[in-house]
Amino acid sequence: MNLLVGRFYFKQTKNGNLLGEFSNNLTKLIFTECANIKSEFTKKHSFIGDYETVWFEKGAESFTLKIEFKFKNKEILKLTWTNPQNNQIIFHGEGFIVDKILIGNYQATNKNENSIV
Repeated sequence: MNLLVGRFYFKQTKNGNLLGEFSNNLTKLIFTECANIKSEFTKKHSFIGDYETVWFEKGAESFTLKIEFKFKNKEILKLTWTNPQNNQIIFHGEGFIVDKILIGNYQATNKNENSIV
């Protein structure tokens, strides 16, 4: 069984919410993901915060997404998607901002998560 790995991009709305798309090594399609910000939105540190995220692939999936700085230099962002039902980390990834777009990669935390996406 292959480990799920993928790539994504997010654009941020003026209210701090996220709109984007993703794909991974287990599919030939590109899917939509959107997220509502749950923490205080600040334009000084755009994208940083806690979100409730939903994406559509085999149906709707809803998780929490945390975006934070990975290093003190604030160039690379760390992303963690968690199942709110059991607080289990489902995916983790990294990204950076180019022209106001967050681009990056992600992977499943273990080989058993292939059935989620």
